[in-house]
Amino acid sequence: MFDHDLIEKHPFERVPLDRDLYLMDEKWMPAYEKVLITLVRGGEHGHVGYVSAAAARETTPEAIELSWYPNIFDRFHEVRVILPRSQFVACAECWQYDEKPRIFVRSEWLRICICEPIRYLC
Repeated sequence: MFDHDLIEKHPFERVPLDRDLYLMDEKWMPAYEKVLITLVRGGEHGHVGYVSAAAARETTPEAIELSWYPNIFDRFHEVRVILPRSQFVACAECWQYDEKPRIFVRSEWLRICICEPIRYLC
């Protein structure tokens, strides 16, 4: 997955820290890879799935500490979230095309830790 010279894959231990990134459900990985390949081959950029704004703050051997931003219009609504290694699937970016890193996570973790709490914040 994400095997192209212009697509950078980051292992769990080297997820970019203190940068804007997106959390995305693992179910969107094949479609997003297709969009990226089309983009780097000179095609039109498409949008796939849903993203959640975040920033990785620290990595440990067992987890990544994330700042999750449920409100993308300002940075005053920051929620600390812990992403266990077992829930991390992949991280890919294509900086040459201004594609921020996307951390793909297990569907169930995303639903429980991100999607469900949104209901209570609105």
